[in-house]
Amino acid sequence: AKRNMDMANELVSLHRRLEVAQAFGPPLAERDVTVDGCCIQKHVSIACPGISEEQIVIDAVPNGIAVEIYSSTSADAAQRNIVFSREFTYPHTREGHFELWRHHLEHGILSLILKWTTREKISTSSPEKLPLRTG
Repeated sequence: AKRNMDMANELVSLHRRLEVAQAFGPPLAERDVTVDGCCIQKHVSIACPGISEEQIVIDAVPNGIAVEIYSSTSADAAQRNIVFSREFTYPHTREGHFELWRHHLEHGILSLILKWTTREKISTSSPEKLPLRTG
């Protein structure tokens, strides 16, 4: 019984910390990191105390990611409120193309690493090129 009480108190404490953090908005850090002197990675850290991995949704968007953090893991949509939502996108013409490479949640910090990728260009001089028609 004491163990259940301790767990309940810990859960209440986590919810209070989450409410305080949400009142100020989740602290966010975003920085560029150069790897091996050439490739750039985007490192994003989001403070989300008391949140479990099941409450986080990460989706790919053009040249970046979208992150949503929910208030609970309930299957009932009425009980699942979004407490944080943001897209992290980068202008491909200036910075190149990025995709999610790694992510983890540890000690209430969600860490995301987007890596620079190359995109293949379509060749316009291939033998299969169809003639353009005018008029």
